[in-house]
Amino acid sequence: AYLEKYQESIKCFQKALVIEEKYYGKKSIEIITTLRSLTRVYDLVGDYKNKKSTLKYLLKIQTENFSEEDYETGMTLMSLGNAEGNLGNHKKKKEKYCSNVLR
Repeated sequence: AYLEKYQESIKCFQKALVIEEKYYGKKSIEIITTLRSLTRVYDLVGDYKNKKSTLKYLLKIQTENFSEEDYETGMTLMSLGNAEGNLGNHKKKKEKYCSNVLR
């Protein structure tokens, strides 16, 4: 029952994202909240591949609009590291994402 609700949430967030991208643009900070919400639901259903690709999209927007030292950018890097770990890419998690946050 919960899985169906989460799948419905994913569809709603995806639809909202399409609308926001058309209205604000694909590089706008205005779509960050929807992207972050979408990654959380992907995590809940265990869809780490889509979580990772959505986080990469989010990170691109953040790094183009904020400093690399920004708190939210750091949180996205940590989430990307966790997604890599969930996908079994522990070496990549440590080298690429976690080291950026800990420097």
